[in-house]
Amino acid sequence: MTSVLEPPSRERQEAELHANLCFIARALRRIEAGENLEPELRNLRTFILTCLEGVSPNERLPRAADDLYRLASELAYEQEREILLDEEPYVSPTRLEAAEAALARFQAVLLNADPVLNSSTQ
Repeated sequence: MTSVLEPPSRERQEAELHANLCFIARALRRIEAGENLEPELRNLRTFILTCLEGVSPNERLPRAADDLYRLASELAYEQEREILLDEEPYVSPTRLEAAEAALARFQAVLLNADPVLNSSTQ
Protein backbone atom coordinates (compact mmCIF):
# COMPACT_ATOMS: atom_id res chain seq x y z
CA MET A 1 0.00 0.00 0.00
CA THR A 2 1.34 3.42 -0.91
CA SER A 3 1.40 6.39 1.38
CA VAL A 4 -0.57 9.52 0.57
CA LEU A 5 2.75 11.37 0.34
CA GLU A 6 4.32 8.96 -2.12
CA PRO A 7 4.06 9.90 -5.80
CA PRO A 8 1.81 7.68 -7.91
CA SER A 9 3.38 4.85 -9.88
CA ARG A 10 3.64 5.00 -13.65
CA GLU A 11 0.84 2.44 -13.94
CA ARG A 12 -1.43 4.54 -11.75
CA GLN A 13 -0.61 7.67 -13.76
CA GLU A 14 -1.45 5.85 -17.00
CA ALA A 15 -4.73 4.57 -15.52
CA GLU A 16 -5.65 8.10 -14.42
CA LEU A 17 -4.80 9.43 -17.87
CA HIS A 18 -7.05 6.86 -19.53
CA ALA A 19 -9.85 7.62 -17.06
CA ASN A 20 -9.56 11.33 -17.87
CA LEU A 21 -9.69 10.56 -21.59
CA CYS A 22 -12.90 8.62 -20.99
CA PHE A 23 -14.35 11.62 -19.13
CA ILE A 24 -13.36 13.90 -22.03
CA ALA A 25 -15.04 11.59 -24.55
CA ARG A 26 -18.18 11.42 -22.39
CA ALA A 27 -18.33 15.21 -22.05
CA LEU A 28 -17.96 15.58 -25.82
CA ARG A 29 -20.77 13.06 -26.43
CA ARG A 30 -23.05 15.01 -24.10
CA ILE A 31 -22.21 18.26 -25.87
CA GLU A 32 -22.95 16.56 -29.20
CA ALA A 33 -26.32 15.47 -27.79
CA GLY A 34 -27.12 18.97 -26.52
CA GLU A 35 -27.09 17.90 -22.87
CA ASN A 36 -25.91 20.30 -20.14
CA LEU A 37 -23.81 22.26 -22.60
CA GLU A 38 -22.07 24.76 -20.31
CA PRO A 39 -21.32 22.31 -17.47
CA GLU A 40 -20.06 19.69 -19.92
CA LEU A 41 -17.87 22.24 -21.69
CA ARG A 42 -16.37 23.17 -18.30
CA ASN A 43 -15.89 19.47 -17.50
CA LEU A 44 -14.17 18.93 -20.83
CA ARG A 45 -11.79 21.82 -20.17
CA THR A 46 -11.04 20.60 -16.64
CA PHE A 47 -10.23 17.09 -17.82
CA ILE A 48 -8.07 18.39 -20.68
CA LEU A 49 -6.07 20.48 -18.20
CA THR A 50 -5.78 17.52 -15.82
CA CYS A 51 -4.41 15.39 -18.66
CA LEU A 52 -1.90 18.08 -19.60
CA GLU A 53 -0.61 18.24 -16.03
CA GLY A 54 0.18 14.52 -16.10
CA VAL A 55 2.50 14.50 -19.10
CA SER A 56 5.68 16.21 -20.16
CA PRO A 57 4.98 19.14 -22.46
CA ASN A 58 5.68 18.89 -26.17
CA GLU A 59 4.95 21.18 -29.10
CA ARG A 60 1.95 19.21 -30.41
CA LEU A 61 0.03 18.83 -27.17
CA PRO A 62 -1.16 22.43 -26.63
CA ARG A 63 -2.31 22.67 -30.26
CA ALA A 64 -4.25 19.41 -30.01
CA ALA A 65 -5.82 20.48 -26.69
CA ASP A 66 -6.74 23.93 -28.02
CA ASP A 67 -8.20 22.43 -31.19
CA LEU A 68 -10.34 19.98 -29.21
CA TYR A 69 -11.64 22.67 -26.86
CA ARG A 70 -12.31 25.10 -29.72
CA LEU A 71 -14.33 22.54 -31.67
CA ALA A 72 -16.23 21.46 -28.56
CA SER A 73 -17.05 25.13 -27.89
CA GLU A 74 -18.30 25.53 -31.46
CA LEU A 75 -20.46 22.43 -31.02
CA ALA A 76 -21.94 23.84 -27.82
CA TYR A 77 -22.60 27.20 -29.47
CA GLU A 78 -24.30 25.55 -32.45
CA GLN A 79 -26.38 23.36 -30.12
CA GLU A 80 -27.49 26.38 -28.06
CA ARG A 81 -28.44 28.27 -31.20
CA GLU A 82 -30.45 25.37 -32.60
CA ILE A 83 -32.23 24.80 -29.29
CA LEU A 84 -33.20 28.48 -29.15
CA LEU A 85 -34.36 28.58 -32.78
CA ASP A 86 -35.93 25.16 -33.24
CA GLU A 87 -36.19 23.84 -29.68
CA GLU A 88 -34.24 20.79 -30.88
CA PRO A 89 -30.50 20.17 -30.66
CA TYR A 90 -28.81 19.75 -34.03
CA VAL A 91 -25.22 19.87 -35.16
CA SER A 92 -24.01 19.52 -38.71
CA PRO A 93 -22.35 16.19 -39.50
CA THR A 94 -19.24 18.04 -40.67
CA ARG A 95 -18.85 19.74 -37.30
CA LEU A 96 -19.38 16.42 -35.50
CA GLU A 97 -16.71 14.77 -37.63
CA ALA A 98 -14.30 17.62 -36.94
CA ALA A 99 -14.85 17.32 -33.18
CA GLU A 100 -14.38 13.54 -33.29
CA ALA A 101 -11.17 13.96 -35.31
CA ALA A 102 -9.90 16.54 -32.80
CA LEU A 103 -10.59 14.12 -29.95
CA ALA A 104 -8.71 11.35 -31.78
CA ARG A 105 -5.73 13.70 -32.41
CA PHE A 106 -5.66 14.80 -28.77
CA GLN A 107 -5.75 11.19 -27.57
CA ALA A 108 -2.98 10.15 -29.95
CA VAL A 109 -0.69 13.03 -29.01
CA LEU A 110 -1.43 12.60 -25.31
CA LEU A 111 -0.84 8.85 -25.28
CA ASN A 112 2.51 9.36 -27.04
CA ALA A 113 3.64 11.96 -24.51
CA ASP A 114 5.91 10.97 -21.64
CA PRO A 115 4.25 10.94 -18.24
CA VAL A 116 5.58 13.34 -15.63
CA LEU A 117 7.43 11.17 -13.17
CA ASN A 118 8.76 12.19 -9.80
CA SER A 119 12.40 11.18 -9.27
CA SER A 120 11.35 8.70 -6.58
CA THR A 121 8.73 7.04 -8.83
CA GLN A 122 9.67 3.64 -10.15
